[in-house]
Amino acid sequence: MSQTPAFYVGSARWTRSLTAVVDVLRQQLARPRRNLPMLLARSYGTPHDLGPQWRALLATAQDGRCFWCGQPMTSHTATLEHVLPYQGPWWPRLSRLEQLLSLRLSHAVCNRAYRTWREGQHAARLTHMDQMLVRHIQRIIAAQPLLQLYEGGQYHPDRPASSG
Repeated sequence: MSQTPAFYVGSARWTRSLTAVVDVLRQQLARPRRNLPMLLARSYGTPHDLGPQWRALLATAQDGRCFWCGQPMTSHTATLEHVLPYQGPWWPRLSRLEQLLSLRLSHAVCNRAYRTWREGQHAARLTHMDQMLVRHIQRIIAAQPLLQLYEGGQYHPDRPASSG
């Protein structure tokens, strides 16, 4: 990690990142017999309660690079980053899909630095940033019919289509 990460998540940066994650997710959802429906439906009990499938999806979407510093990561150096903090006010109000879409992978040192950066910010700045992040996630879901179906629990690729 040679450069200092920029921790304020601006609109353009978040949109690019979110689009990359959703593109990889849509490719996975289009494949028959994937386990993603179970991952999307499962409750999210702890900040580390995430299987290797979502980590692999994030690694692909992030091109194997840290969300914060942009440097390459390995499976041993990647940590799960809650861009919208797990202990924050937004997390319990988010759906499972919204929670998953707010996660990224980062180096452990970048993850800790982000937490420290947040602690030093004015609450209004963080509220504005977090609201913007949530709005982008909700817009992406609203623009993707397949994600809307998963969000509403209506899409089950392993069930035969009903006739009628």
